[in-house]
Amino acid sequence: MNSLNFVLCRKLISSVGHFTRSLSTGKSSNQLDWNRVISDAERVVGYPTSYLSLRCLLSDEISNLAAHVRKLVGTGHPLLKTAKRLIYNEKSQIHTRGLVVLLISKTAGAGPKREENKNDPITDGISYRQRALAEITEMIHMAHQIHRGVVNVSSLLFPDQNTFQDMEFGNKIAVLCGDYLFASASKSLATLRHPDVAELITKAMRDFTQAEFTNDHDIHGNAVSLTGMTVADWEEKNYLLTASLLAQSCKAALILENHVEILQNEAFKFGKNIALAWQVHSELQPFTDVQKHPPGMPFDLTSLPVLTHLKDDPELLNYIGKYKQNLDNVDYKFVREVVLSGTGINQTKELCQNYAHKSVECLNSFNTSDANFALKQMIDFL
Repeated sequence: MNSLNFVLCRKLISSVGHFTRSLSTGKSSNQLDWNRVISDAERVVGYPTSYLSLRCLLSDEISNLAAHVRKLVGTGHPLLKTAKRLIYNEKSQIHTRGLVVLLISKTAGAGPKREENKNDPITDGISYRQRALAEITEMIHMAHQIHRGVVNVSSLLFPDQNTFQDMEFGNKIAVLCGDYLFASASKSLATLRHPDVAELITKAMRDFTQAEFTNDHDIHGNAVSLTGMTVADWEEKNYLLTASLLAQSCKAALILENHVEILQNEAFKFGKNIALAWQVHSELQPFTDVQKHPPGMPFDLTSLPVLTHLKDDPELLNYIGKYKQNLDNVDYKFVREVVLSGTGINQTKELCQNYAHKSVECLNSFNTSDANFALKQMIDFL
């Protein structure tokens, strides 16, 4: 790693004033428990995968862009929040995808045709190509997160010329950073020399784009449900948006070791269900974690807690529909209180446990091992 690049990244984020205030606060017991689970899992695979994403960020090309990103400090561009999350939340769910790929690889073990992979040595139960795939998965996820930070820029939204130029500049940097990471991932994917694996991962990248067209959006690009989404609609959208990459990567990891198709499919289903469980857990936080999500803070109005409530509350659906052009005008504190007063939260928790249970069932198709146990510990945290 280039230590100068690391210093540049740290200086970049430490410049983001109010975005880093939370770093001075103590960690909750839940966060400490999660960190312990991840640390135990990293010991199983042999090295700290929390820094896979940082390795991508510490390239010379990205560090050259860092100087330009610092110009965005004080502008409020979302790219700064994304950068902070990627660098500081080293053991958050943002950085677990590569770790899951390594754990499912070790859970499955060496393939039945290991002698055909003499040029792909195994270390700590995981092959070199599987480790490369884990890094590719992290890189693609990071690129997607950065691209999602692009804001809708128009003179109507930003009448002040200086603010307009700041947002436009931030978008250019976000696109460049994301494109560079996607290109790097594609190059690394080609070095695996496996067409089937390349097809699976590129399909997941295509799914990112398709997911953006599953909802109507307001002038800021925020998703809004005008007719009332069902749980099936939510699952379809979030499979494309978050679960496809992990599902395809888990399956690809087993393909690299020539495992039988039955196990490949179980790995796919495991990746899909654990990703959806994490997504549900994340969407519950605005309603359950007041410290990180104080009442009144905006949240996704197409999240599962909201959707499960809206199916029995047409009045709230009509209220949200009145502000479909600009969701900034929604009283999020009011919406939160209404959702908390209904049964949507409990229904959402049940769905989270359902996805978690399906993940465990998939793991039961594999032999018992430290890696298998580590994955189940990650699921138990939900």
